[in-house]
Amino acid sequence: MFTRQYKSDPEARLEELRNISFDPDDPKFKQRVELVSMVVRGEKSPAQVAEEAGCSKRSVQGWVSAMDENGWDALRSAPVLGRPNRLSAEQMEEVKQAVLNAKEKDGKEWTAQTLATYISETYKIEYGASAATKLMARLGLARRKPGRPPGRSKRPTPSTKGSAQKGPTSGDTLARRKPPSGGSPRKQYKSDVTREQYELIRPLLESVTVHEIDLYDTFCAVLYILVTGAQWENLPGDFPNHKTVYHYFHLWTSPGEDGISVFAKCLVFLRNLFRNNMGRKSKLTLGIVDAKSIKNVDTAKEKGYDAGKKYLGLNCISLWIRSDYHTLC
Repeated sequence: MFTRQYKSDPEARLEELRNISFDPDDPKFKQRVELVSMVVRGEKSPAQVAEEAGCSKRSVQGWVSAMDENGWDALRSAPVLGRPNRLSAEQMEEVKQAVLNAKEKDGKEWTAQTLATYISETYKIEYGASAATKLMARLGLARRKPGRPPGRSKRPTPSTKGSAQKGPTSGDTLARRKPPSGGSPRKQYKSDVTREQYELIRPLLESVTVHEIDLYDTFCAVLYILVTGAQWENLPGDFPNHKTVYHYFHLWTSPGEDGISVFAKCLVFLRNLFRNNMGRKSKLTLGIVDAKSIKNVDTAKEKGYDAGKKYLGLNCISLWIRSDYHTLC
């Protein structure tokens, strides 16, 4: 026995069932009344009724609540907008059987125009293709457009899809279009490096990520920004997203655990490689000393007079020692 709290008297609601008239054009109303009455009598729970009717538990609970608040008439189907159907329930069932029989006999599905012609000739009712389309949807019948075999897709095949495109497409547009993974190469820019050049520093650049991805376009996008001075948001569309590019730029320029950034390591590696290819040692062995004076009168605590330039200033000494540049002031 299943019970629940009702706002109205359940026994009085069950007594009202004796005076309810069922409309033959609304078979769902009768079905809903039968299902809700089982719940009201306590014979079955909403979950059991939903499983038996093939609907959701929430739908059954909604029907019970609607009946409890507004009576059994709340379970009637909402009126269909537009002109009323000119076919009765018996005639619609006959039409449905005629369509199904024709499909079983000939193996062909009727079009909306075929159905409209059949209704006009059988029941002497003027029926158009648009009304027949809505009727087929209401009866749950599949419809087919004329001239297309059943089951054939309207999408063009890959061999004809390219020829079906309308309008000219310039080569520049295709080159600037963002390529898919493994697709055609993008447009080349003057700031790009070649694949062979990129392979020299690829292990260093990929050391900042655990994913096995190709960062060639990302690195070229960084070079594009550095060379042109453009804003990140104005990065061309055939490069990766500007947020992704900036993310890797931040990783490559940030100091690592040893205090050296990835870009700095790349510069040192390329410099050593270039010197080795020339038959020279990796590190510099020559030191250059240079001195200069900077004009400063207000903030410098220790300043002197430059007789050559004839002003007071701060003396600085610049040293090039090996690969490091130091300024001593």
